[in-house]
Amino acid sequence: MIEEQAAGARAIAEVTVRRALFGEHPLAFVEPSSKAERAAPWANVQAAAAAHAGDVALVLRTTDVGPRDAAGWARTARAAARVSADAAAATVPGPLHGVALDHARGMVAAALLTLDRLADHGWRTVAGDAPAGHRARGGRDVVAERTESFDPLATLLARRG
Repeated sequence: MIEEQAAGARAIAEVTVRRALFGEHPLAFVEPSSKAERAAPWANVQAAAAAHAGDVALVLRTTDVGPRDAAGWARTARAAARVSADAAAATVPGPLHGVALDHARGMVAAALLTLDRLADHGWRTVAGDAPAGHRARGGRDVVAERTESFDPLATLLARRG
């Protein structure tokens, strides 16, 4: 996300949606593996988003640093976490606007579409078709497909006679 336009706004939208879905569950931020020049904005994007996240359980940095830079890098990471935690404790996140609102709406729409497709067409919607010629022992497909709806409790809860 750090390479996208308005990365900070998009990160805030991601955190806002996750907070709405997962309530008080602590969130984690994991820096993507990337070249140092492309990863440079990550700490700032993370700090901005964390200010809207509430309880943050983990901030995992993956930028490769040399032994001389490790102490400064650790101080910077701790400072960003402390400042974002202070900001989160001192403010109440408000409604999203602009790019953040558009991104959040797009996330939710994509999730709902995926759930609808899963309900209608099964896991093939997510996993796609099995690779051509990829069969388990005995000539069966590796993935068992179920295309009709299935309720494992239906027979137990059905009215008897």
